[in-house]
Amino acid sequence: MKRGDRRVPRLEVKSYYEAHGHFGSDMWPCPRIVAESEEACRKDQGNTIKANEYLDEPEVVLAKVKKIAELIKKAKFCVAYTGAGLSRSSGIPDYASKAPNTIIKIKSISTSLNAVPTYAHRVITALERSGYVHYYVRE
Repeated sequence: MKRGDRRVPRLEVKSYYEAHGHFGSDMWPCPRIVAESEEACRKDQGNTIKANEYLDEPEVVLAKVKKIAELIKKAKFCVAYTGAGLSRSSGIPDYASKAPNTIIKIKSISTSLNAVPTYAHRVITALERSGYVHYYVRE
């Protein structure tokens, strides 16, 4: 499996499926670790996986977006299922992020009533209005 530049810490996996999923490619490098954490991501659920933050290379992100678009277009009934992290950049905190050196810059808001939709929220809304997404489920 092509892992990319060894000088950059990357996700360590046995199979590219773990890094990129069923539609991924063994030619894609593993995501870079951009914020390390010694804390478990979901300790309350018995999970011991570290809550590191990762970023894919730009070409991998583009390939994944193209695949998602293809799957959405082919879907007979598409449901968008997202987690709390989708709203994080609007200032609403999530409880999964643990890395103290996170790369995500969060706006400071006094109440979630002051939050504004993110780009991701707007994309999901546009997909719903255009008939591609039929339901939206938020964790």
